[in-house]
Amino acid sequence: REELENLGKLCESDGIKLLERCSSVNIRRTEELCIRELPHWGNRSCLELAISGDSQNFVAHSTIQMFLKSVWFGSVRNRSDITVANYLSYAFPMLSPLLLSDFFSENDSYCLRFVKFMHLPSTIFVYSGIFYLLYLFYFAIVISMKFCKLPVIEEIILWIWTTALIAEWARKSFYSHRISINRNSILRDVQRTVSQWTSQDTWTFIEFLSYVMFGIGFILRLSIISSTLNIWGVGETTNSSSAATSTWDIISNKYLNELLWNHDDKNCPIYFDVEISFAKGLSIFYEQNVNMRLSQYFYCFSFILSVIRTLELCTVSKHLGSKVKTLFGVLADLFFFLIILSFFMVAYGVSVQSIIYTNEWRYYDLFFGIFVRPFFSMFGELFLGEVTSYQYSGLENIYSTQL
Repeated sequence: REELENLGKLCESDGIKLLERCSSVNIRRTEELCIRELPHWGNRSCLELAISGDSQNFVAHSTIQMFLKSVWFGSVRNRSDITVANYLSYAFPMLSPLLLSDFFSENDSYCLRFVKFMHLPSTIFVYSGIFYLLYLFYFAIVISMKFCKLPVIEEIILWIWTTALIAEWARKSFYSHRISINRNSILRDVQRTVSQWTSQDTWTFIEFLSYVMFGIGFILRLSIISSTLNIWGVGETTNSSSAATSTWDIISNKYLNELLWNHDDKNCPIYFDVEISFAKGLSIFYEQNVNMRLSQYFYCFSFILSVIRTLELCTVSKHLGSKVKTLFGVLADLFFFLIILSFFMVAYGVSVQSIIYTNEWRYYDLFFGIFVRPFFSMFGELFLGEVTSYQYSGLENIYSTQL
């Protein structure tokens, strides 16, 4: 491994020297040489190989940085940093051909300038980030306020929106990893793509996991629709010969016209109580509430991962990007610190549990007292109501009377 690392540093040093030599002769040809696809390297360019090999010195070269900035701002002539005109163009895109007139060619028409601005990588990134934040805001509204037994129009819109994001994610993932159509190499390309998802591209893996969680919640949601319709009498038919037609008519007229917009307490309860339905012996309602709670849990997991994925938007900032990378860099150290801390927490939890509740036989309460209670105590929750002795008036008389 050490020999390979030394060889990689030697190749990086030689590559930088060759890059400086080529850029001194012709910068434009040097940029074309950096992005030229190499057939013997999986049709990947020198720049892609440098990024995948974590060659930071090569990528930090002024020629590469100038080329990346030109790609980021598209076909504009001026390679300056972002200005107030750019921010105004993002806010009012129809005015971008006028606000950024100095950045385009004088012969370009208004429509051509507008099309170029909308196809800039920087513009695509900004609008993608804005719409993704709007998606998270709408996702939060659905799981907090519009999560009903029968899907309402708000949740159906969330399904459609998420499906569009999944399709776009799949297109970008397979296109960026260049999966071949050749029968002999497609299995190898798929394996390489999956390994890149799980090892190199953390953000892609987090986004993939969030969509998996959403898909599981979606399947659980669909599992209770038929039972809910039967309980409410929506799917009952009287004539068996026209059962299919009658059922479709009832569903289309009843559900699509009425229940799709139904937000009352019957369809959208405040809480899906599993314990009460189980205690009363209502097996159908118990199954519905369990599926609804599980679906809600998976939706929440998907939302949490989606929010974490928004940190990727911060990586392009020179102020926030370094902080995000530092945060993920110390996660490994934090994990080992938690392992060391867990010994003290378990020792404290077992001692407190044995003193307060000596012969506890309920496994859930035992697990809570040993593992969960020390975690809350570390943040200041001491459960004083359980460990403090209060003297109430007349308590001694009650004990003496019972004795």
